[in-house]
Amino acid sequence: MLLQVNDMLHYTKSLMNYLSSQIANGRWEEVRKALETSQSISSMDEAHEQYLDQLLNKFFLLDKHTTVIQYILTTFNHIMRYVSQVDELVTVLARKHTSRSSSLSNLRRSSLGRELTGDKDEDQSEHDEDEATGLQATTAQPALLGKEHKQLNEELAKSASEFKRQSHFLVVMLTAMHKHGASPHVAEILTQLNFNYFYHKQEHHHAPAVLTRAAPR
Repeated sequence: MLLQVNDMLHYTKSLMNYLSSQIANGRWEEVRKALETSQSISSMDEAHEQYLDQLLNKFFLLDKHTTVIQYILTTFNHIMRYVSQVDELVTVLARKHTSRSSSLSNLRRSSLGRELTGDKDEDQSEHDEDEATGLQATTAQPALLGKEHKQLNEELAKSASEFKRQSHFLVVMLTAMHKHGASPHVAEILTQLNFNYFYHKQEHHHAPAVLTRAAPR
């Protein structure tokens, strides 16, 4: 589980660092100087519009980037689902631990009370019956929680698998865009996102397929 969380954290940080770097780069200084030296409102508007167009392109917000942004949004949906499932799993495990601890504690107090009062022989049958009931409660509740635990583990595995698959195809697509020279700025995000081929191991085997692959669901 920790490995999956680390993968998702790396993915999120890489995208955030890329977006932040595009805003904080030297291009804004050029635009600011152009705005300060402009002789008319129209020239200021033109400089500002050019800067915004570049940001839209680098943020993959143009129409030509529809499939890319769909993959990005899909991967984040899987991340959010995974985090929600982890929270739910922690709740189930905590409830399971609390239930078992409470049942065992009640049994211990009952046994200790009988020993202190000296009614051990007289109430032995009643005590045995209570103990059996308590043990059944102790085992029945974890059994129900165990099914829920198993189901959550299966859902976690599915979400992690879908995230890995979608993030892989995103890297394949960005790699293809970079190779074709249409979007040179993707080199930076690939360096951060796919450092040491973190997601993408065999790009030459998958790159052609991404051109005809349908958008993620």
